Amino acid sequence: MPASNRASDSGAPPPPPIRLDLPSILAYVKRTFYLKLIFCLLVDLIGLASYIVPVVGELGDTVWAPLQAYILWHLFGSVRVTLLGLLEELGPGTDILPTATICWAVENTDFLGGSGLGSLLGMIRHVRQANPTHED
Repeated sequence: MPASNRASDSGAPPPPPIRLDLPSILAYVKRTFYLKLIFCLLVDLIGLASYIVPVVGELGDTVWAPLQAYILWHLFGSVRVTLLGLLEELGPGTDILPTATICWAVENTDFLGGSGLGSLLGMIRHVRQANPTHED
């Protein structure tokens, strides 16, 4: 008997569909210092993947660009960052720029945050103070 018929014959309910609640995931990531950095690195790596298969990758950027823009909007809340990410993904040869990671650094470090880039991008800085009891 095929496996697909066994579950329906046993009377067991089918498994619930997997639902991806992206806004809730992004809200959690936004509040978590290191997880947000890891997520930004992942976003940039996905954008960089178009270099693996050049022609197909550039076509894939047309799908990835709006999704990356949506993610950047939720992570940083800046229209300028969102548009920068969208243009970076749609522009030819610009996928090498780690937009999300640079924005994370501007938002969370003194290294890039003190440069005025945050103001230019319409970002609010969240530089953490040294606190040995705080753990993320």
